[in-house]
Amino acid sequence: MENSQKKIQLRLMTFFWINILSAVFIFLALLYSKGANIGESVGTNVTFERYAIVFTMIGIPVALKFFHSQHEKIQLLSLEQYLGKYMLIYSIRMAILDAVIVLNMIGLYLFESQNCIYMTVITIFALMFCYPNKNSLSIKESEQEPLIETEENKNNE
Repeated sequence: MENSQKKIQLRLMTFFWINILSAVFIFLALLYSKGANIGESVGTNVTFERYAIVFTMIGIPVALKFFHSQHEKIQLLSLEQYLGKYMLIYSIRMAILDAVIVLNMIGLYLFESQNCIYMTVITIFALMFCYPNKNSLSIKESEQEPLIETEENKNNE
């Protein structure tokens, strides 16, 4: 089982770094393509900016809280089930944050919004909290079984 844990750790690390680097690269390319006079030539869309800010400020905590609450629930599963569910909830968390980044980059591209620049940077920094934790993948079945046995013993008593 330790081999599968290492494979999943490697996949998550690769996914994390590709995600971070692609978001930063696309963001910088978008900024470069818009030039130094960003926000001066195109009128801003205040409604879009407001919704982008609200979506960002809701999306970041929801993604992080979703992962934490789901991680708490799957800790009592067997190792194979745990690793499968961990990859799923990790991917969902990254997808939520990626959706926020894409929305803000669309606002930057279409409306040259300064607020979308800030919200994109904030969300990219929030991605740093998604670094795959090696300790959370190294849960051993021997550590899980006593938890289940003690709960069963309490119910029998």
